[in-house]
Amino acid sequence: MNLAARHYVIFSFIAVFALGLLSAPIFAADDKEPAAQGQIDAIVKSYLVVQKSLAADKSEGVSDALAKIHTAATALSESSDGKLKDQAKSIAGHSDAKVKDLKSARAAFKPLSADVIALVQLMPQSAEIAPELYDVNCPMAKANWLQTPKDITNPYMGKEMLDCGSIEKKITPAEKK
Repeated sequence: MNLAARHYVIFSFIAVFALGLLSAPIFAADDKEPAAQGQIDAIVKSYLVVQKSLAADKSEGVSDALAKIHTAATALSESSDGKLKDQAKSIAGHSDAKVKDLKSARAAFKPLSADVIALVQLMPQSAEIAPELYDVNCPMAKANWLQTPKDITNPYMGKEMLDCGSIEKKITPAEKK
């Protein structure tokens, strides 16, 4: 093998090796995505339980749902990075609230809702959890929340003003790969 051929072989080997190193983070991110999607789905699923309970003027089961949100958000913060990690940490902090009654549950729901809305804007829920989510605003409570039905079910006002609010945005589910 002449000198030019040797240089070509060595250069080719270095180029393939470098491409392998550069593509490794891309494949690693793909490996994390299914786990992150599962944790996001767990957060959204439990969040919707809280939303429905509060809209029905019930606080039973809210503590259990918040604990599930806290567990999933903590796991997501440990397995993610960047904005997703920051959002998961915020959700974990707001889902650690101690709920004594309906009033305290609704108070805890406001910052949690803001966090979960920001989360699904970063990485939406899967279609299995919610084929669509609606970001709804209540001007009386000065807060937003997510819900699945298009008909307003206000968790801040409950039966007193169940249909108070307006849809601000529709959030479509994550695409299947």
